[in-house]
Amino acid sequence: MNEAIIIFTRVPVAGKTKTRLESLFLPEECAEIHSCFLKDIKKCCENTGRDCFVFYTPYGKKNILYSLLGKDKKYVLQKGGNLGIRMHNAIEYVLKSGYDSCVLIGSDIPELESSDLVKAFDVLRRNDLVLGPTTDYGYYLIGMKKPDIKVFDNQIYGYGSVLKNTIEAVKTADLSYNLIKAYADIDEPEDVFNLKKRFDMKEYDENKYTAKYVEYLVKEYEDRWIESADCGTM
Repeated sequence: MNEAIIIFTRVPVAGKTKTRLESLFLPEECAEIHSCFLKDIKKCCENTGRDCFVFYTPYGKKNILYSLLGKDKKYVLQKGGNLGIRMHNAIEYVLKSGYDSCVLIGSDIPELESSDLVKAFDVLRRNDLVLGPTTDYGYYLIGMKKPDIKVFDNQIYGYGSVLKNTIEAVKTADLSYNLIKAYADIDEPEDVFNLKKRFDMKEYDENKYTAKYVEYLVKEYEDRWIESADCGTM
């Protein structure tokens, strides 16, 4: 089958990306960890052998992504008034470009593996839709064979009911679906420290950019993090 992956991301610019991490880390460090996410995602996607699209925001910053994801990808500016509409428009664009199916992934799931993407396409061959849940009850991946705006309508993104509401919308639209492995996204400083613990418990590719940078951040900020947590300021 003709299958494609959509990387859906902001351009990692200091002060404009991963801003919730700025309660502990510098804006430049928040941009750098996002850059590491993208470099790891690049390898993850390329290992599947699927074509890859990058839907990005904001306008005028595409060159920054070239150094992280390569110029060989198809770059398209995100369009739409809210997150759900932008995701729908991206999926619709790719499917109308001649692909039988596509999966869209967020850019802050550093533990994602190529095997997860392969599994998503396998699920999608037997269902109308596939979802990759996050541990905070959202989702990091959504895949479809036909664009359906009803899946994205009336959603409030960034809250813990996104996955539940999306599944309800899928059922209402009489679509079949299945889930793949759940992962934690990285939004708050606590997520970075928990990620380091999980990295320490597993064997990861020594060239994984995120693992190296998280090790640096934890080493630099661990004392400040413990102090802040003890004071209840985080």
